[in-house]
Amino acid sequence: AGARVAVTTHFLELKQLASSDERFAVAGMQFVENRPTYKMVPGAVGESFALAVAERLRLPAKVIARANELLDSETRQVGDLIKELEGQRAEVETRAVEMAEARE
Repeated sequence: AGARVAVTTHFLELKQLASSDERFAVAGMQFVENRPTYKMVPGAVGESFALAVAERLRLPAKVIARANELLDSETRQVGDLIKELEGQRAEVETRAVEMAEARE
């Protein structure tokens, strides 16, 4: 009845395909303050934190700067949008917990 395949990628076109085609399911790794929590979030298309991780690992600044230059504008824009949405989701989750605690 078909095959199951797990793919991890930073390739924007694959993320878009997986988000728009019902044959695929997407998930993203959760990061908090640019650090991985090692939790997978079903339904989330995560942003690439490769450059943030590279900085944290103290890779040479020239390498990071060059990698940043190679990002196309669409990838950069999508990353910014995802980052903003993840921040908003975290805020909503925090407020939901606060409201639930206030009811108790």
